[in-house]
Amino acid sequence: MGSANYWGGPVTTGSQHYARQFAEKGWDVAYLSDQISPLHPLRWKSRVYTRDKLRLWARGGLRDLGGRLFAYNHFTLLPIFDAPLLRSELAARHSLDLTVPPLRRVLEREGFEAADLLWIDHLVFEGLLDRVPHARSIYRLADDPRLFPEPYPPSMLRRYPALVERVDLLVATSQRLAERVAATRSGPVLWLPNGVDYQRFAAAVPPPPEYAGIPEPRVVYVGSLEPWFDDVLLAEVARRRPRVSFVVVGPVRIPMPGLRALPNVHVLGPRPYAAVPGYMAHAQVGIIPFRRSPEVDAVNPIKVYEYLAAGLPVVATAWDELERMRTPAVLAEGPAAFGAALDAALADPGDAAARREYARENSWAARFQRLLAALEATPVGAP
Repeated sequence: MGSANYWGGPVTTGSQHYARQFAEKGWDVAYLSDQISPLHPLRWKSRVYTRDKLRLWARGGLRDLGGRLFAYNHFTLLPIFDAPLLRSELAARHSLDLTVPPLRRVLEREGFEAADLLWIDHLVFEGLLDRVPHARSIYRLADDPRLFPEPYPPSMLRRYPALVERVDLLVATSQRLAERVAATRSGPVLWLPNGVDYQRFAAAVPPPPEYAGIPEPRVVYVGSLEPWFDDVLLAEVARRRPRVSFVVVGPVRIPMPGLRALPNVHVLGPRPYAAVPGYMAHAQVGIIPFRRSPEVDAVNPIKVYEYLAAGLPVVATAWDELERMRTPAVLAEGPAAFGAALDAALADPGDAAARREYARENSWAARFQRLLAALEATPVGAP
């Protein structure tokens, strides 16, 4: 599996959940995550994550899930960036070849010189198709890489159509993405939304230590704070509700001066995935304040399933995929409507059992069974 986020990091994505499903069902999994290089420590916003990935690389990777999963970051001397030389075709073609130690040698050492299944969710790993002999291949598309705020260099984006066409099965997390790639791809496309580790988020858990100093009612957001996070909207909503505590948990990748200045807003930063259910279970409402954009319109948000599994009422801004999901969440446009929906949820939380049932029906285990059925029905292409 070639994925964007490293194993054990502050963000747990769909591919990591599928890696766990594969391992728990008896597969041996090599989980490879995004490149590191001598240039990475120079990028201010990712130094903490670079440190973690360097440690993982320096120890030669790690074994997890009873030894079934091998996690590793490759260290490349030719990283792929949108910068001179590094945006070239040379970097796109050979970044996986100029690794220390050679990536092929690491995989052979761990028993992955060939694979029954090759899983890619990140363009950086497109080259694995030509470097790892495999019986089947999947490209899992959770976002359109052409719409990211920090785009891939053109040399990588030019490889995107070929990757979409070459894999045996393309898995898209949103209907919009599925429709978009189905219009250009000759092979099968599976629309398979994100899911939830239901038992983890529905379980009774103690409150996190920080909540001792954060009074109720608590409104929580859990997830990365990226450019599409609408901190201006949330600051306006929080400013008008000084007796409501707003808790923001996750990696902060944008400046939020207006939000941080409010005494009733608590920006806690990233927390271990194992601790996240506690932040939800002891809050009163979960929120998703995103700015609508072509990119966000194709997002199938994991956090809405997790909020619902915890029994929380959910208030979110509206976007295309979230409207199609028909969740119990209340969708609102603008600070006034968002605030009114929040007030209503705090006054009357509604039916937590119905929210949990929606989440239970959308578990990662259920998604995995659909994935295996689609994979078995997929014709095998020529590697």
